[in-house]
Amino acid sequence: MGKAGVTHRRRGVSCVFLAVLALAPGTARAGAWTEPQGQGLAIETLFGWGGSGAPFGGAASPSESRIGSQSYFEYGAWDRLTVFGGATVDRYALSAPTKDSFTGLDYSGGGLRARVWSNDAWVFSLEASAYASGAHNALKPAQDGNTGPEADARALLGHNLTLFGAPAFLDAQAGYRLRTDGPPGEYHADLTLGVSVTPRAQILAQAFNTVSSGAGAPGFAAWESHIGQVSVVYALDAKWSLQLGGFGTLYRRNTNSEYGALLAVWRRF
Repeated sequence: MGKAGVTHRRRGVSCVFLAVLALAPGTARAGAWTEPQGQGLAIETLFGWGGSGAPFGGAASPSESRIGSQSYFEYGAWDRLTVFGGATVDRYALSAPTKDSFTGLDYSGGGLRARVWSNDAWVFSLEASAYASGAHNALKPAQDGNTGPEADARALLGHNLTLFGAPAFLDAQAGYRLRTDGPPGEYHADLTLGVSVTPRAQILAQAFNTVSSGAGAPGFAAWESHIGQVSVVYALDAKWSLQLGGFGTLYRRNTNSEYGALLAVWRRF
């Protein structure tokens, strides 16, 4: 979150996309599975959300909105090591009493995911990544709290199973994000359940949970956010897939709410 009621702006819709093809993961917040060597996945996502921020000095909560496009890729350097990265261009706007907007390149970067152990049903991986922001003016309310570089490390566990006779998977992630230029660090715990309802269609039910590691610099209070998302992924063929979904805040403390939708196009290569 940001200073004095200017709230923390989430990156890239906080999505965990997991591909329908062979339940292999791919994307904006990668799953536990790694890509086969020499193969990869590219995803382009359009998203938008609106919500309200934390109260500003006892006044009414400001309105917030964000719309943008995120480009993501991942590639199997080796069977046990996947390289991934992405960039987001967006417009983020705040209403009075902190009226301001930012349009441009948001956080961009990438990292590595290493598969530590796996069998036919389970996979355990470790992941590390780093990001830089296109926002540089901390004196502007729409940029404050989002100007410093970040680093993220997490453990990922995936499980293939059968649910009510249908192929399914469970992906669980736990990690820590180091933030700079004011905001506190963040503990993350994300959960995805995917169920194949037809040979081409898969439903994803997801929960994204973030809790700060206390307060940050003066003006950056301790905060937490819990968001739920439901989407459908449809495979057009062996290479192309579409995803359509919606997401919303289930609980928040000292940060903004988010209620929005996303549309994504996947291309395997």
